[in-house]
Amino acid sequence: NAYIPFLATSAGIRVMLETSTRKVPPVEQGFSLGTGQESWIGLKKMVISRLEPPYGDCSTRSAPYSNLSPVECKIASLFSYVERLCTCYDPYFLAYAVTTPTTQACTNTTQWSCVASATSAFLQDPSERDCPNPCSEENYLATISTATYPPPSYSSYLRAQAVTSISGNKGVPVSQLSYIDDTYYSQNFLAMNIYFEELNYQLIEEQEATSAVSLIGSLGGNAGLFLGFSLLTFVEFIEFMIVSGIWWRRRQISVGPSKTHAPMPDTRNSFISNFRIAEGTTPSQSAV
Repeated sequence: NAYIPFLATSAGIRVMLETSTRKVPPVEQGFSLGTGQESWIGLKKMVISRLEPPYGDCSTRSAPYSNLSPVECKIASLFSYVERLCTCYDPYFLAYAVTTPTTQACTNTTQWSCVASATSAFLQDPSERDCPNPCSEENYLATISTATYPPPSYSSYLRAQAVTSISGNKGVPVSQLSYIDDTYYSQNFLAMNIYFEELNYQLIEEQEATSAVSLIGSLGGNAGLFLGFSLLTFVEFIEFMIVSGIWWRRRQISVGPSKTHAPMPDTRNSFISNFRIAEGTTPSQSAV
């Protein structure tokens, strides 16, 4: 009966499981627990570690956006953007404000029209909603099971204890406690038990597919496989070049300048003359 009529469509609480360093309102996140139920919530811790560019797309945001998820960062940026343009803030997103508002809440029609225009401009401007994934993130995964609370036998016990305690300690007549009936606790109370399912956590870590050292090793291994090239071969090649240079230098020094030789005599005419003398002719007759 304490809920506002026509505004509250359910009865219960909203639970959000997060670290103490994050300011996360449970409006869009979390889960609900209704009255008349006892819930057991088992938790599992999950840590996500991402890489910065050029390997990944995470970024270490500056304060006060450092501990927000991308969705929370965008809503907080929208809140600041609207407050800056309209000189008032949207009270619906007040829980996402990372700093104390310096203006009043938007109330009149003109201000709400400005809020709508600023929201549209914000969604069309990528620079205003630059909220990459954080490089380090810690989440809690919940497993929920429920049962009826309290059962009829236990409800009667609770009613008797409450009536005795209130009437005895505060002096309230029992006749004025008629509202505490058997359905009072099922309509107004709930029980919640939170525990860790395991005493460890899950780590999801991004790593380089190929580091610089692995790349160099792969290139050297492939070169050795297909070309027969190794570090020893490289040293031998350097040694061959040095030995060849020394040999060539010594050869140039040992040869020295070239010598001039006298021309060889032409023996062709003497051979022909000798041949003709053998035939019985003289050189003079042959010439005639």
